[in-house]
Amino acid sequence: MSGGYHVDVPALHEYKDNLGSYQEQAGRFTELVASADVGDESWGIIGLFTKSQYTETLGQLQEHLRSMQDGLKSASDKITSAAELYQAMDDEVARLMNEILNRIEAAKESRHG
Repeated sequence: MSGGYHVDVPALHEYKDNLGSYQEQAGRFTELVASADVGDESWGIIGLFTKSQYTETLGQLQEHLRSMQDGLKSASDKITSAAELYQAMDDEVARLMNEILNRIEAAKESRHG
């Protein structure tokens, strides 16, 4: 074979599935972070001075986790698209090769007919 390439389509699907599980984990972390935000009463008088910083940091963490989920979803969609395109190309090449073989066989039969 002349320096072509080979794409393992099932491996792409497996990788996409792994990305999906990471996306689910990020979603669970987001839920846990949301439950970590306690009310002002829990902080007491002294804690009120630091609660705003805590709330801001918690918000940043939630935004980061949402960005991770979005990025993982985007990557998963792109990997799925790539796998589907490669599979479609493989299927089309196989169809064309079978067509060529059928024509060769038909030509042989007509010559010896």
